[in-house]
Amino acid sequence: MSASSRPWAWRCLPPKPYDAMFIAEAVAEEGTEENLAVGMIYPPESRILDVSLYASERIATFIFDQVLARIPRRTDVGELIRALAHRPVFAGDAK
Repeated sequence: MSASSRPWAWRCLPPKPYDAMFIAEAVAEEGTEENLAVGMIYPPESRILDVSLYASERIATFIFDQVLARIPRRTDVGELIRALAHRPVFAGDAK
């Protein structure tokens, strides 16, 4: 499959992975003192979408900062990430 025929999101990926893209630091940053007080080093599962979007924004910002993106940098990288994010809705969640 040629680069131009790949889906748009595929073309956003950098040419190769970088160690700095690991998300553990970004996820840990989203933890709170209250989480630590009860023995949690990461945020609770109820915040998984927000934490994932934050980590994705950090990774995308790194990719743009390193001039690795294959698309022009957007003014608001977080807005781009939120616009592209899949938001799962499970049968029990539907209202």
